[in-house]
Amino acid sequence: MRHAVAPPGAPHAKDPADLLVQVDERRGVRVHETHTASTAAGKLYGVAKEAEIVVVQGLDCNGTASDSMFIAALDWAVSHAKTHGKPSVMSMSLGGKANRALNKAAQNAIEAGYSVVAASGNSGEDSCRMSPGAQPGTISVAASDDDDALASYSNHGKCTTLIAPGSSIVAAWTSGTTDATSMSGTSMATPHAAGAVLQVLGKFPHYKPEEVRRALACMAQNNIVHGNGMMEEYGGTPNRLLRTGVSLDMAESLQLIRDST
Repeated sequence: MRHAVAPPGAPHAKDPADLLVQVDERRGVRVHETHTASTAAGKLYGVAKEAEIVVVQGLDCNGTASDSMFIAALDWAVSHAKTHGKPSVMSMSLGGKANRALNKAAQNAIEAGYSVVAASGNSGEDSCRMSPGAQPGTISVAASDDDDALASYSNHGKCTTLIAPGSSIVAAWTSGTTDATSMSGTSMATPHAAGAVLQVLGKFPHYKPEEVRRALACMAQNNIVHGNGMMEEYGGTPNRLLRTGVSLDMAESLQLIRDST
């Protein structure tokens, strides 16, 4: 059984974007996914505030799932995205050891034209050992802390695409309609990147997943993150700190993104 620390889901913003997020009826899972969804597309805390959130359940009532359940959820998300015909992104704040079938499902989503953003994992090990983040073409997200250091818990290495804020992240909570709480993990870093994908698709709705990956790399701040030796482990983590928002409204940034793709 694979334990989900959050969901497979997908975003689709304003006119592009539809955020598909896996949830579960069990409270412990639901609160985690409420938090991550609100970071990607919440009206108050979201990176892409005009995105719609579509829920995809992939967990049982104990908060766990087999690989086949995750694959079925991801396949459904792709089918749903095809029906509305607008750009979408699959945001997957979940963890598990390398698995060919789950990697293949992620690859199928990418080949269908949808970016897949996945958590690198929270065990401080090689990100290449995790699925689906290690699958080439996915956007595998590691976490930084408040001091722009690689978070001590974050997986890392050459299979990581970029780093995003993941420590002490404040976002929506389920105890009330206006409540919020702070959480940490690569699950919290992942929706920041998913929201950034939505912002890119809002400007460039025709972009394919690889073009989106290159755009995020182009927008990122390079050589900002330090890691007390961790950055050099497992083949080296690309030192790219996610940057969103205003950079997409700058003419020079837009030109750089066009040139990079």
